[in-house]
Amino acid sequence: MIASSSARRAGPLFAALALAACATPVPVPDKVAPPPPPADVAEEQAPVEPAPQATGLRFEVQPAEAEIVIGGESYGSAVDSDGASRVVSLPPGLYQVSIRHAGYTTWRAEVSVSDAMEIIRVSLVKR
Repeated sequence: MIASSSARRAGPLFAALALAACATPVPVPDKVAPPPPPADVAEEQAPVEPAPQATGLRFEVQPAEAEIVIGGESYGSAVDSDGASRVVSLPPGLYQVSIRHAGYTTWRAEVSVSDAMEIIRVSLVKR
């Protein structure tokens, strides 16, 4: 039995405690968990898909009170209740569009909506 020099000076009881403390096995886990990754790499980021792009028609019409008709359905005046240009969301395709107002010649066109917002600028002509 080997005791340290400080244990020999302190007496046999201290030496026995010091040896007992050293003789106690320290449990060692079978598997050690890896350290967590840095915060900026913590989660694999799924690719962010871009937000779907709005498709349809935006109207800039004079007079602003003119009525918008698409495919025979009325969408109200060319401006919304806030006075902003009327925007009608539509899937891509071909549409029959009319813009009409009392006292003006009706504007008609076949309009193709693609994968973006199309702008329709029309100034109606007085009759």
